[in-house]
Amino acid sequence: SRRRHTRLQGDWSSGVCSSDLGTESLLQTGVKIKLKKVQPGDLLFFALSEKKKKVSHVGMVTQVRHGSVTFIHASTHGGVMESGLNEDYYKNGFLQARRIIQ
Repeated sequence: SRRRHTRLQGDWSSGVCSSDLGTESLLQTGVKIKLKKVQPGDLLFFALSEKKKKVSHVGMVTQVRHGSVTFIHASTHGGVMESGLNEDYYKNGFLQARRIIQ
C-alpha cells in the first residue's frame, strides 16, 4: 500500500502528518474527553458516511475560542483544510473527542 504524507501549512509547517494507526485504532487510543474540554491537539472523530455509527473521518483541533472549535482535516476533494465544528455537516456527524497527547 502507498503511504501518504501531507505537509501542513502555517503553524504546522515544520511537521509531517502521518500515522501507522488506522482510524479505528486511533479511536481506541488516548482518553475520551467531553467536547467542552477539547484543546488544540485533541482529535475529533466523525461518522460522515452513510453508516452513521462507524468512524469515517478524523480531525485535529487547532483552536478553541468562545466555545467555537476549529480543526484541520484531510478532505477527499479539498486536500488539507480547516473547518469549524459549528458547520452542520461536521456537527451532525460528530462522534467523540479524544486526547492522544498528554
